[in-house]
Amino acid sequence: MQNLTAADVPALDQLTSDPRPDPDFYQMTIAEAMEAGKPFVVSFATPGYCQTAVCAPNMAVLKQLKSEFGDRVNFIHVEVYPYPFGESFQQARMVDAMKEWNLRTEPWTFLVDRDGIIQARYEGGITFAELRPAIAQLAEGQPVNPAP
Repeated sequence: MQNLTAADVPALDQLTSDPRPDPDFYQMTIAEAMEAGKPFVVSFATPGYCQTAVCAPNMAVLKQLKSEFGDRVNFIHVEVYPYPFGESFQQARMVDAMKEWNLRTEPWTFLVDRDGIIQARYEGGITFAELRPAIAQLAEGQPVNPAP
């Protein structure tokens, strides 16, 4: 679970296709998040090359939620395609983390508790209204009961 972080590349534009990346999403690997003893949200998305057109809106939701819960929950974005993104997209070459999580589509968002247990998973589009209560539960160390 060694996704790239800001420490691995000279600039964020080699880490994400998000045109307005939040640097906080690229500070730790998933492995580091598992060891941190703090709940985390990991999003596998490609804002610039999304097949479903919901990756960028998902990232906007997650950025908004990070501003509220970032002190209690770590947030990680994993770009689906390795840099250079366009070339990788054309060749359907995905990052290792996608393979490690057995993901073949995008986007995916996972809520993981402080013990490393996935509490909720979302495929495709997410909304602030459905995710905020789930992340609030995650932040409080409660079982996550996603909205239907």
